[in-house]
Amino acid sequence: DLDGLSKELSTLKDSKILSRWGSARDSLSPRSINVNQLQSAGIRNPEALAFGSTTDDLILLVVYVLVASVLAVGAAAVLPGQLGFFVPYLIGASSLVLLAVGSTNPGLL
Repeated sequence: DLDGLSKELSTLKDSKILSRWGSARDSLSPRSINVNQLQSAGIRNPEALAFGSTTDDLILLVVYVLVASVLAVGAAAVLPGQLGFFVPYLIGASSLVLLAVGSTNPGLL
């Protein structure tokens, strides 16, 4: 229970066991950061953070679709009966899943 946990942690703060509980809420505020601050933090090329490269994503998608296509055709030719019908569709759907994940959250790839 989230409310019970919050009350218990507040009780521990009042009894000085968890003195820092909830202290970050008061001190956090949004602020802007400039390029010099990023460079002083150790980031060598902060301008590159704003622009991502899509060539690696394109190469991944093209290679994955080509390999999946070869596997699907091979599975259709080798596997018997219903399995030879179902497995190529399953392999083809994996390409669509890769495209969907790459479109919604490319960081997962």
